[in-house]
Amino acid sequence: MSKRSKIILVDSDVVNCAISRDALARQHEVFALSNVHKLGSLLEKLTPDLILFDYEALCAENFTTLKMLQLTRGWQEIPVMLLLGEHDSAESAQSRILQAGAKAAQGFAPKIPEQLPFWTSRLLGELNQHQEDSQLICRLQEQLRQKNTQVFELQNTVFVGMIGIVDFRDDATGRHIERTRIYLEFLVDKLEEKGLYAEERCNWDTETLIASAALHDIGKVAIPDSILFKPGKLTAEEFAVMQTHVEIGVKLIEQMEMSATECPFLSYAKTIAATHHERWDGTGYPYGLRGEAIALEGRLMAIADVYDAIVSKRVYKESQSPEMAERIISKGAGTHFDPVLVEVFREIAPLFAKTARRLSDYEQAGRKEVA
Repeated sequence: MSKRSKIILVDSDVVNCAISRDALARQHEVFALSNVHKLGSLLEKLTPDLILFDYEALCAENFTTLKMLQLTRGWQEIPVMLLLGEHDSAESAQSRILQAGAKAAQGFAPKIPEQLPFWTSRLLGELNQHQEDSQLICRLQEQLRQKNTQVFELQNTVFVGMIGIVDFRDDATGRHIERTRIYLEFLVDKLEEKGLYAEERCNWDTETLIASAALHDIGKVAIPDSILFKPGKLTAEEFAVMQTHVEIGVKLIEQMEMSATECPFLSYAKTIAATHHERWDGTGYPYGLRGEAIALEGRLMAIADVYDAIVSKRVYKESQSPEMAERIISKGAGTHFDPVLVEVFREIAPLFAKTARRLSDYEQAGRKEVA
């Protein structure tokens, strides 16, 4: 046997209220009130599935009862059906309710007792179906959220693995990515502090941007060892091959984007990978972009990447001092680098130097322990 719904019936016509109550009682548990002022005390004792109001009685009360339902915690979600007289229209009644600032009715029925079971059952069925649909949507949304979380975690695992490969290929110490991330973060923080390039930064997710820089040289996974680890200077032909790592990196990231869910991480990574070897004067590669045509993310990464290349030991060169790196970057203002960003860098150059020395000391200590 199905559960009987609880219905509160409010009708100031005592006779009509009694007849309507008897008609509804065959299917529902009915609580009949001939005085609207008793509704509040009844609602404190029970929560009905539906309230039936005599529209004429509500008009006399100036809709204060509906307002009370709307404003009282725990009562706002109780559905309301209005019982309309012969000359009342649902459209007119709803309009007057809303104009009075009261809660909209969920349904309407003619004030004819023998028809009430049909109208109330239909409305309760619609409300139950709506509730079931809402619950289903919530379950599906939760399943989707869990699925997206699983996909994100899988993507993150893949990214971490690829970052490790790139770092190993690019730097025998395995710390190039960590250092450039720190340098980039210093630059971005100072840029924000000074309010520079605010329009370009307004939609940035800074944390994701900085993390994405780890893939800036992902294209180097395709460069032959004979070139990537050559101890001497590269020939023109070898350097041309080395330059292809930018476009290879962009293509690799684009392939990841095709199989990934919407991922700002990859969007930032592609921008940085594509533009961090461009030069302010247009002589960079691979696109020969000039000035602010180069994405701000790439212009920032150019400074972080070059600084680390100067202060770090490579198979083809010895490390140089942070002071030398500062002089080289300062000299490149307006040619290699954005001059505004160079000024930002010069203000925080001591932070770069401290980080370079700390990580260099750590690496040297690690090598001694291994030895």
